[in-house]
Amino acid sequence: MTTVTAKGQGEAPARIERVALLLLAAATLGLLTLQRAPLALGLAVGGLLGVLNFWALRRLLAALVASARPWQQAALAGVMVLKLSAVGVALWVVLRLVRVDAVGFLGGVSVVVLAILIEGLRLALRGDAVALSRGG
Repeated sequence: MTTVTAKGQGEAPARIERVALLLLAAATLGLLTLQRAPLALGLAVGGLLGVLNFWALRRLLAALVASARPWQQAALAGVMVLKLSAVGVALWVVLRLVRVDAVGFLGGVSVVVLAILIEGLRLALRGDAVALSRGG
């Protein structure tokens, strides 16, 4: 059976973050052992930005869903727009000014997508359709 937290979130989002960080660490260390430091740096920066974005989005969406007041929902929606803008600025800074490896960066951002797929597959194979629909 699934455990649901007080805020109504399941375990899956936190597990996705952990899996993404583990994948990111393994891939970055693997690239460093292959002496591919620029690629590893791009991967690490992209992955950390992706995980941070996922974490912030998860928290904002949970607060938005839990909110009963329209003004609070509007404020949270505004914060989400600001977050999206901040991610866009961070992408521009990292790729244009800092100039990390773009392929590594894209791979790092994709780590979150891979972690989502792994967690969804894990829940599906476990046969827990209720947990899958509730996020954990």
